[in-house]
Amino acid sequence: MGKLLIILCDTPFQSERVDHALRVAEAAIERGHNVSFYLLMDGIYNLIMSQSGEAFRLIPISRRFKELMLKGVKVTCCKLCMDLRGIEKTLIPEGAVAGKISDLSEEISEADSVLSFTGET
Repeated sequence: MGKLLIILCDTPFQSERVDHALRVAEAAIERGHNVSFYLLMDGIYNLIMSQSGEAFRLIPISRRFKELMLKGVKVTCCKLCMDLRGIEKTLIPEGAVAGKISDLSEEISEADSVLSFTGET
């Protein structure tokens, strides 16, 4: 099957875009596609493991990413974006890769389809 790359710049719980991106990934996996995410800018906040949706009875976005990773989804986040925001590697799930922008270029060139959830302009 094909390879889907999802670029995500949105923060968790701010809009429905993050949820849509995760649902698209889940549907693609169910159909046998390879899926990868590249998180950059504020999108890296989606991986912070200490987040909680408990007050609203929501599953934390970081847990949903972890579940996708267990199904074989590759998750790369921009190392520079992490550094600029003071996010240490210990705050994100094991298995997520802190990469460079050149990694994004490589992911794009290898993907059959690219979806970009980059927020409002």
